[in-house]
Amino acid sequence: MTSRMTRLFFLAIALWAGIWNLARAQVVINEIMYDLEGTDTDREWIEVLNSGSSAVDLSSWKFFEANVNHGLAISQGDASIPAGGFAIIADNTAKFLENHAGFSGALFDSSFLLSNTGEDLALKDISLTVVDQTTYSSTSGATGDGNSLQKINGNWIVATPTPGAANSAGSGGSGNDGGESSSGENSDSTTIPMVQPPPTPRITVDIISKISVVAGVPLYFSAKATGLSGEPLTRGKFLWSFGDGGSRESPDNYKFTHTYFYPGEYVVILEYSQSVYASAPDATDRLTIKVLPAGVSITSFGSAPDFPVELSNSATSEIDISGWVLQSVTKLFRLPQNTLMLPSKKIILSGRLTGFTVDDAKTLRLVLPSGDLVFDYGASLSPSSPPALPAEEISSALSSVASGVARAVGNSSTGSADSAPPSAEQTNLTQPDAQKFSGETIPEIINIEEGVLDQPAAVAQALSEESGKSVWPWLLGVAGVGVLGVAGVFLSRSAGALSSAQKPSDEFELLDE
Repeated sequence: MTSRMTRLFFLAIALWAGIWNLARAQVVINEIMYDLEGTDTDREWIEVLNSGSSAVDLSSWKFFEANVNHGLAISQGDASIPAGGFAIIADNTAKFLENHAGFSGALFDSSFLLSNTGEDLALKDISLTVVDQTTYSSTSGATGDGNSLQKINGNWIVATPTPGAANSAGSGGSGNDGGESSSGENSDSTTIPMVQPPPTPRITVDIISKISVVAGVPLYFSAKATGLSGEPLTRGKFLWSFGDGGSRESPDNYKFTHTYFYPGEYVVILEYSQSVYASAPDATDRLTIKVLPAGVSITSFGSAPDFPVELSNSATSEIDISGWVLQSVTKLFRLPQNTLMLPSKKIILSGRLTGFTVDDAKTLRLVLPSGDLVFDYGASLSPSSPPALPAEEISSALSSVASGVARAVGNSSTGSADSAPPSAEQTNLTQPDAQKFSGETIPEIINIEEGVLDQPAAVAQALSEESGKSVWPWLLGVAGVGVLGVAGVFLSRSAGALSSAQKPSDEFELLDE
């Protein structure tokens, strides 16, 4: 009984493994557009078909071409291809959509260059196991005539491209009238059996990394090297180029980080050699990294009793904010691993989790794991304060006012003592003005007012240049000092005039009769 149960158990495992391999093998390369009319640059693509009965997620798969495992990044539609569904892998998704404006299916972005003479192609799953492979050649046709190679009933034919749709044995290499038939039954199509030789054993290397990151956030990289017999290779020479001027050479494939400081798209190249002295690599791989701006901000801080913090992603791409930190003067909250923000969406963090209260609002900041500031919520609440007035400017202005008042008082005293009319030079008047006021004391008063009242204007101008918002208190103070100076001058002159009027009576002498 026990032996029978054991046999049934292993039979079930074998059956499950067979079903898994069958489902995995049902994703095939279905159409190849390798040589377009005119230039091929950025316009090449392949079509894959899920001929199985269940959906398959291709987001972690690789497109093997030119001895390089190219990563796949979903650009349009869903990365999970339904049963019977199609997907396009394009060298440049923007160019592809320009040439096929009505395409609305699943579209993956990759980086490759199909040979116009032919080469080996393959699809690899997340474990880098070959799921489907094929070999094409320019002798098969579709060489710059607007046609593509399409797989129908196991055979490759030349026909009009049908991206995202079932292959049709329509107008192809024989130049028929464009009639359609299914399953390759149109005799006008060129059917070319393609022999698929077994793959040549070779050393391979793959870059293991995410394909997008925020500028300033460290990105993890590692490598997976495989020998001729499929054995893992962990030692040798791993030479990295990160596309931003950075590079790294390592004797092992251990995980490490590299930080991109500016947004953009960077091509990472990895060369692997079994010997550290080799002049040429045994295998290479490349991966395009999309570096995004840190478009996350703190958009609100709620009130009691929960004090929620709202974060907004203004970018058009998903952003991973794992490890980012919300901090105030007294508290710190680190966002957990796998915290993602969808494009143009918001998330709200409860105060029950963060521990923030109303006292943290004015000093709340969002920073990267490296400590670089992303957003300062406290600064967004406080208006910018005007710069403080320099003490030297204030002291100089007040000294000028005091000097003006002293000169005015001195001029007044001299004029009263001599009781002579002031000259044109003393009054700073032109010659006609001096003649007009000759013998009077009014020009002297005008001189005093000019000497004193010109100073507040100069001070006001200096202060307004330093601070447009805080000048009025100083202006009023300086004006007050000027008014007091003028008032003092008037009082001294009045006293001098009264003294002069009484002086003749003091010159009489009493004579004895």
